[in-house]
Amino acid sequence: MKLLSAAVAMVFLVACSSAADDDVLGTLVTASPSPSKTSEPQPTPARGRLVSFPHPDKRVPIRPDRLAEQVHATELKLKKAIGMWLERGGWMRSPAGRRVALGALWQQRMYRALTKKPDLATAVIRKVPRWLARKIDAHVQAAAGLSALASPIEPPVRMRVTPVDPHHKLQRFYRKAGRRYDIPVEILASLNFVESKFGRFMGPSSAGALGPMQFMPGTWAIYGEGNVWNPHDAIMAAARYLSASGAPERMNDALFAYNRSWAYVRAIRTYADEMKKRPHSFYSYLFWQVFVKTTKGDMQLTGPGRDA
Repeated sequence: MKLLSAAVAMVFLVACSSAADDDVLGTLVTASPSPSKTSEPQPTPARGRLVSFPHPDKRVPIRPDRLAEQVHATELKLKKAIGMWLERGGWMRSPAGRRVALGALWQQRMYRALTKKPDLATAVIRKVPRWLARKIDAHVQAAAGLSALASPIEPPVRMRVTPVDPHHKLQRFYRKAGRRYDIPVEILASLNFVESKFGRFMGPSSAGALGPMQFMPGTWAIYGEGNVWNPHDAIMAAARYLSASGAPERMNDALFAYNRSWAYVRAIRTYADEMKKRPHSFYSYLFWQVFVKTTKGDMQLTGPGRDA
């Protein structure tokens, strides 16, 4: 379908090509080495049953014992915050949603730190419960594999980003496509996550891939029906493509056809497995943000701590 090195829309992104405004969706945002302060209201301090998370600018601990404690605590607190958010309707821009966004960003930043420092990751893994050690190890390997396929770009970075669709809509689309083409919903959610952070980055990529599932125009002409920018149409097309490529019996081969990298396949399976084991992880990933890999370091493009 396409080469991952052309556009990685998971933990690290490479540059996307510019296009006329009529050909793309979203708001143009810029990332530079000195991110601007956010004007977005932040959640109020937790009281009573509420949980709180660090400010977006808080430094990730570098001591293994402290980082292990933070990773473990955040896993538990974030699950609780997600449950409370869903009880209140599950709206992304609600106060409960902003609280989950802070927790998910803190979780994401800690995993990113562990990915960059394998020795630190090894030390942290020794200090957390076994279930969490397995999760950290799998996520670090997945992120490292994707990162190795992305080349850094020169800042400042200008990319178009779009809001995420409500989770209940996306989940309905995954279920519909999954039933029709016999594709696990977790696989479709994982593809949506890795390819575009659930539609935050819709392209066009540097290779010309478009939409929330990042289809090349030629591939969309064969497997797509409707609008490549529409999440329903794109998710259905992704399931259709996987089915035509051998899924579900040969799922790994189908995923490799979707993006020709075994590191990509392993990452998709890692996130899908995590969502199947711990369903609340879908919502954590839903709040993970877009970061760009540049020659001057990784830069956050969306979410708490950014104006976008």
